[in-house]
This record gives sequence, C-alpha cells and structure tokens, in this order.
Amino acid sequence: MPDGSYYIGETILISFSINVNATVRLTVIKPDGTTLTDGPENLAAGVYPLTFQAGYPPGQRVVVLEAWVGDQHASDTVVFTVLEGE
Repeated sequence: MPDGSYYIGETILISFSINVNATVRLTVIKPDGTTLTDGPENLAAGVYPLTFQAGYPPGQRVVVLEAWVGDQHASDTVVFTVLEGE
C-alpha cells in the first residue's frame, strides 16, 4: 500500500493481497477521528483492489487492514494525506 498525497476528488487505489483464505477487515481513520469500517469479511486468497475518491475533510488518513486465520493475526497500515485545492 503506497503512502502519498491526493487532492479532493482524485481517485485513490489501494490494493492488498492475501495468500490464504482469511477473515479481513479494513478501517479508515479520518483526521476528525471518525472511522469507516468494511468487514470483517471472509475472502479467498487473491489480490483485491479498492478504489475510492478522496473527500472531505482534508487531512491525514490512516488505513488499517487486518486479517485473521484461526488464531493467527496480521495487519498492515498506510497513511496518506488529502489536500484541498490544487
């Protein structure tokens, strides 16, 4: 997952891969502290692209992907910034 900066309205692509069937949850933490959560969801091994549009409020976003298989847990985090105007 690449870090970076995006202007409001730009398309953001985040992709992830899992090498075994797993339960996965994606959480986006916005600069005002609110969170958007997708999952948990059972996914098959593979590559998963996620596309969304940078929106308000401007500021830093933290994206956390968590995956579980039985009692094993893995996570990855990416940080990017949404900017207003160009």
